[in-house]
Amino acid sequence: MAKKAQKQGSDPISAQELRRLKRTELLTIMLEQSMEIDRLRAELETTRAQMEEMKTSGQEQLTENVNRLQQMVTELTRRIDAR
Repeated sequence: MAKKAQKQGSDPISAQELRRLKRTELLTIMLEQSMEIDRLRAELETTRAQMEEMKTSGQEQLTENVNRLQQMVTELTRRIDAR
């Protein structure tokens, strides 16, 4: 039955099916779930790092754009005052 549960993936196992499983089958299922949790945690950590990098990059780009706009305003003000 463990193989049936493994093939179905995310399909839940009924309480009756769980009672019928052997100890080794239960341990195998628990080990697979533990490995999946570890994989998902690593994926989450990678995704969080990517989000932080994008956030930092976006802030740097915004700062550059603000600085560029300030330079343009300063130049336009200088030209207007020169008239």
